[in-house]
Amino acid sequence: MTVRNPSSPRARPDRSPHPLQGRTTATLHVVLVLFCAWHVAIVVSFYYANQVFTHDVGHDNYMLYNTWHEGRFFWSIVYDVPHFAQHFTPTHVLLVPLHALFRSMLFLPVFECLAAASAAWAVAWMFDGIVRRRRRMKRWGLSPLGLAAGVLYIATPSVGSLLMANHYESFVVALGLWTLAALVNGRRVLFWTLLVLTLGCKEDIPLYWAGFGVWWILFGWGDRERAPVKWWAGREKTRLPLRRRVLLGGSILVLCIVWALVAMAVMRATAHAYGVDPANYSRRYGWMGSTFVERLEPLSRYPVLLALPPLWAWFVLLPEVLALPLVAPATLLLLVPGAYVMGLADSPPQQDLMFYYSYPFLPFLCLGATLGLARLADCGTRRPWRRRLRAGLTILVLLASAVLMCLTTRTEDRRRVLERQTQRHTRIRMALREYIPPSASVTAQYDLLCQIPFRPGVHPLSLKNLDRSEYLVFDFRGLQGDILLPGMTGRPEGDKILKRVHDWIEAGKARVVFEEDDLFIVRRLEPPRDLSH
Repeated sequence: MTVRNPSSPRARPDRSPHPLQGRTTATLHVVLVLFCAWHVAIVVSFYYANQVFTHDVGHDNYMLYNTWHEGRFFWSIVYDVPHFAQHFTPTHVLLVPLHALFRSMLFLPVFECLAAASAAWAVAWMFDGIVRRRRRMKRWGLSPLGLAAGVLYIATPSVGSLLMANHYESFVVALGLWTLAALVNGRRVLFWTLLVLTLGCKEDIPLYWAGFGVWWILFGWGDRERAPVKWWAGREKTRLPLRRRVLLGGSILVLCIVWALVAMAVMRATAHAYGVDPANYSRRYGWMGSTFVERLEPLSRYPVLLALPPLWAWFVLLPEVLALPLVAPATLLLLVPGAYVMGLADSPPQQDLMFYYSYPFLPFLCLGATLGLARLADCGTRRPWRRRLRAGLTILVLLASAVLMCLTTRTEDRRRVLERQTQRHTRIRMALREYIPPSASVTAQYDLLCQIPFRPGVHPLSLKNLDRSEYLVFDFRGLQGDILLPGMTGRPEGDKILKRVHDWIEAGKARVVFEEDDLFIVRRLEPPRDLSH
């Protein structure tokens, strides 16, 4: 029998990682990298198959191009005014040097995809920050269960829709998740820096983060030793003192209010300077009334309108994250502001959270999911049993992620598979480069804005833009379809456009320089009306 010397120090329990933990962590990192690469490949394949949403991608690319090449700050080729008259996006100014470096139409969709996919590691960091209760990260880095939560994030249909819609709301989600992860891990300087960058992605973002500020005042948790993981033990219910919760949450709220006022002022001043009406997206809520007071009347008359948007948002979004936020029910309140903004609009894509319209929900949805998962993982007191529980949760989350990856997204019900490139698509790009001089101005339809190499003057196809360019491009078999069909194009003037072009050709004022596979390139023989906008 071995007798321990009473004066010798008590042996500390072995807290080294399980032998499989390091290999599992490395494997999950590889899985996340492969997921990112796969989504980038999908974006590139959509571009070369001319199936990408090139109106938005082309428009956003030309804003950056006009800034660094033409000296017209964030000039919009759609509205013929600076972009800040329509949206307040100062964070995107940081993309100008990168765009000037790469000089490719693929830069934005690929960079947006990488940014949104990178947030998977933010989710893993956020989960570990909650479980570790802000203690220093161990040598072996992120935990397998945290990385599994990151895999679940990138596998959700909402994130898939975001990655395939190619819009700048991807930066809202990516920066928002890194912001929350920095807060959970006690990196306050990084938190405030990322929060400012997040608010600068779009003018409506302060609304959702103001809601987070109020939520933090009510439910803000933990100090450097505690976080709300266990909810059944009284000693774990310790929260930040009210004064400290009000200080942080109130600061977030004040910053969001000031930012929103600055955004509205800049947008109105820019629109007034160029003699255009400022963007007024409140028209989407015109069915409720023309003024704020009138819009409150339907809500008071039909109180069910107050309950339906949050219930619908929870019904749609919670299954994507395995209903994990129900384990941390207070986080469901963070989805309410976005639910009203999307649910009360008369725009079907907003109501159904199609394309990128789930962007105000995803950061807070992931916060609720990671907090719920952390609570489940912290059940029990015996370390071996808890280790087995976390291993089981990791397997369960990964299996669910595999199923979610196979589901259709809400971007036109597309699946995450590569798009097949045809010889016609290759021939189109070759014709656009061969038959249109680099210095010529071009008017092109919806799905060709991103296929035409950068030009000093590019205009979307419309009746008013026909005589503004030297070359006109039509594709009757493109993503947009036949421009004669108003239901396909959204432009009932398609027949007038074709008639005017036909009259020019008959009168000798224009000629067809390329005609093949329903692609037409027409050169006008008269000088354009306005090359410099």
